Amino acid sequence: MDNIGILKNKKIIITNTCNDSHFWLGGIIHNTEPIFDTDLYYVYFSGEYDLYILYLKQHISVKIFESLVILNLFKYNKVHLVLDNWSIIQAIDTFIELNKNQYSNISYSILSVSSENFTLTNPYDLTKLNHFENLFLSNTPQINCEISTNWFSKYQNKIHIDPLYALFVFYFKLGFSYFQKGLVDSNKERLNKIFLYSKNYGEHTERFSYIEKILKTNRVIEKKFNSEDKFWFKINYNNFHVPFFQDYTRCNFNLINETCNIGTSINYEETAKKNQSFFISEKTVKGLLVPTPSYILLPYGIYLKLKEVGFYLLNDEFGEYNDIKNYDRFCEYFTKSSDTELQKLFNRVYKKSRDNKLILEKYIYSKKNKEFNLINNYLQ
Repeated sequence: MDNIGILKNKKIIITNTCNDSHFWLGGIIHNTEPIFDTDLYYVYFSGEYDLYILYLKQHISVKIFESLVILNLFKYNKVHLVLDNWSIIQAIDTFIELNKNQYSNISYSILSVSSENFTLTNPYDLTKLNHFENLFLSNTPQINCEISTNWFSKYQNKIHIDPLYALFVFYFKLGFSYFQKGLVDSNKERLNKIFLYSKNYGEHTERFSYIEKILKTNRVIEKKFNSEDKFWFKINYNNFHVPFFQDYTRCNFNLINETCNIGTSINYEETAKKNQSFFISEKTVKGLLVPTPSYILLPYGIYLKLKEVGFYLLNDEFGEYNDIKNYDRFCEYFTKSSDTELQKLFNRVYKKSRDNKLILEKYIYSKKNKEFNLINNYLQ
């Protein structure tokens, strides 16, 4: 007999297994206990919040959604779906429209955590949706026309933007949660250099100019991406991240280029005028997990969000980080300083950088009351 029958008059959240929504919920609701599982789903219980989470083993499809309706899951419970797959988002929005009288106890939120620009129609065509309750974004959206301006203004109370969502999504998604918790000291012999992944997108890009500038210091250990790396990257993406811990503890310092284009100025306001999205990718998470002092090239607005949590970045050593002059000072310092001076810098800031892992773990496993309450409001 299907154990789904025990779920009656309950509060239930539904999402997909191993989707971004799964990893995001892992950062919102902790310490859940397995109750049962079937070929279709796992069911976990949160005693702290007195609710159940149903993780579907397959992508939510119209067929699977209909099977849950047949099982009366929606008839006898308060159900909230957290979705990040456009193919089902629109179908569920339509279902709610057509059945709002019969199934008034169903609601849903949309999640987008990615290292791509977010617009009104990418990755979802938001203009086609009428019944979502929350839109959780790790990206600041591009508002590039009057239609976008009007839509985001209309739904502003339902839109919740926090770049830090990416920290716990990538932490769980890429398996970083398997690292031993607590401080990790890297006592191996290091090179008194800057380690750099030098992948770039051509001479026309800003990243290329930043890389060229630091390479001129002759202080860089550069790891280039060869044709084999590119091949396996395309078909084995998550395992592509495996070697970072060894690479990022090879030298005394790291230089990390975030994915989002910081603009000719790091200043948030200046870059915002160019209508660019801001977000955090897995690159920043890696830099926070290793004890190596890391300079991260990222937008000023993201830098401020990280500082609010208490993270240390090597950027802090070169004056205020609000324009590209900070990076210029960083490059100049590594050009003019002796090996002894660089070693002294490493010795002085190492513990501050090492503590980032503790701060990251504390943040990831902290309560996210705002996000939980925004969902729980629709389970009452």
